[in-house]
Amino acid sequence: MTTQHQPDRISGPTWAWTAVGVVIMATFVLLIAQYLLGLLTNAYAPSAGFNAGMTDPLLNWHWTVGFVLGIVSILSIALAAITRSRWLVLPAVLVFASVLIAGLAGSAFTDTAGNPPQFSVLMGASFLFAFISQVAYARLWMMGRPRGSRPPSPIPPTTPAQA
Repeated sequence: MTTQHQPDRISGPTWAWTAVGVVIMATFVLLIAQYLLGLLTNAYAPSAGFNAGMTDPLLNWHWTVGFVLGIVSILSIALAAITRSRWLVLPAVLVFASVLIAGLAGSAFTDTAGNPPQFSVLMGASFLFAFISQVAYARLWMMGRPRGSRPPSPIPPTTPAQA
């Protein structure tokens, strides 16, 4: 006689799928905030340009939101891995890589005299790729989870022998 394991409702992959949804929404909020802060920072940039020793409030907020976005992206990768869904891990990694590239480009932008525009363009392109990857990530999560990677049902299936 075989017994079926009935998973606990608050442990295992089931909670991870819910947590992924929460992190997806938080990442969208952070991406939008980061974009708006980037626009404001650029619009009100000092005429002399940015440098590494500046204490501009908008730039500081832009940096802080970017840092938090990087931490949340790492958390997102970990939660996607816990779901055991390759379909969720790939876009989570792409979001993190894009955020990392944008952060490195931003650092190079402020650390280089004259603030070369190529670093600004790289920040913008990386943001766009991160946002597109995040949309794909959310879409895969909302699609009802790809076949074969659904969390186990809390109710075991009935077989003809049990009926």
